[in-house]
Amino acid sequence: MRPAFLPLVLNLTALLASAAPPVIEEARQWNGATQVIQDLVFPGEPSRLRLVPPPPGATVEIPLPKGFDRIHVFDGVYYATRWVQFENPTLRRLDLVSSPDARSWQILAELKTEPGEPYLGNPVPIGRDRFLVGSGSRPFSINGRPSGLGIAILHKGRLKLDTVLDMGDTWAKVGQGPFDHNLTILRDEDRIVALAERSGAYWVLSVNPTGTVSLKAGHLLPDLPPAKPQDNRPRAVLLSTVSPEGTVLLATRSQAHLLAGQNASKASAILGNQDRKALMQQLSAQIATQQDAVWKAHGEILWWELAPHATAFKRRPAPEGTPDRVESGAQANRIKVSFNGKGELDVKS
Repeated sequence: MRPAFLPLVLNLTALLASAAPPVIEEARQWNGATQVIQDLVFPGEPSRLRLVPPPPGATVEIPLPKGFDRIHVFDGVYYATRWVQFENPTLRRLDLVSSPDARSWQILAELKTEPGEPYLGNPVPIGRDRFLVGSGSRPFSINGRPSGLGIAILHKGRLKLDTVLDMGDTWAKVGQGPFDHNLTILRDEDRIVALAERSGAYWVLSVNPTGTVSLKAGHLLPDLPPAKPQDNRPRAVLLSTVSPEGTVLLATRSQAHLLAGQNASKASAILGNQDRKALMQQLSAQIATQQDAVWKAHGEILWWELAPHATAFKRRPAPEGTPDRVESGAQANRIKVSFNGKGELDVKS
């Protein structure tokens, strides 16, 4: 069974609460029947992997040194991007690395952009020496249209763009904000789901044995207008998880919440004699108050499911033990769902 990879979510309150690098989010994926959990922390800080086998197996913890970004498991091999810092603090290098056991790593390629070449971000393994890559802030181009995804080939220590994927008109609906084009990758044995969490647009990709990719586009909230750079719209997707069998479960804000909340994250404060931490706490408290008002007015949570082998999400009832409506951001943040090795949904709310 190939893995499922979950998103990186920034928790500003956690960052402010501790001087030590906090766990921002957990990335969960599958390596066969073993769940691989990566503690995602502030970029560049040490983190860890937890390998959770089916009961009654014992969890194994593997520390990761500084510099590791997101890790993907594919056909039993671990892949990651790793920053290498030089003595000169202004110099560093980004490597693509792999490991059979997440302990000893070898360099596959140095990820650098040569003049005239496109940026290739967050490589996700999809086959022998083939990787799904993102375009970053500068989209690729195909048939006169922009695209955020391509296929790159690893050859002689370099990752080279081979094919640009046509993401259709849906790519234009993701918005123009600074993070709107970020894609979260979710996968199972048969599919890869590229999810634009800010807007709710998604693409279901099928990779055949020859390495070619077909995809189908969709949108959880098709009537939601694309965000403008100044809108400061909340993220549409609140959480996502994938079962070992390939069921994808999502929860989102409603369209009414997104439109009402896009101007509810603005705050101002006078620095005066406050230190930076006190100022950030004041701004964070203002934003939380504004966002809570939006939750009270538009507190509906929409739940979605992508069945194994399906290519489109469908609405579903809230899982047992989870609410379909909340009254505050804190209440929404307490909702945690994840599948265990038996395919059962573990719920915290």
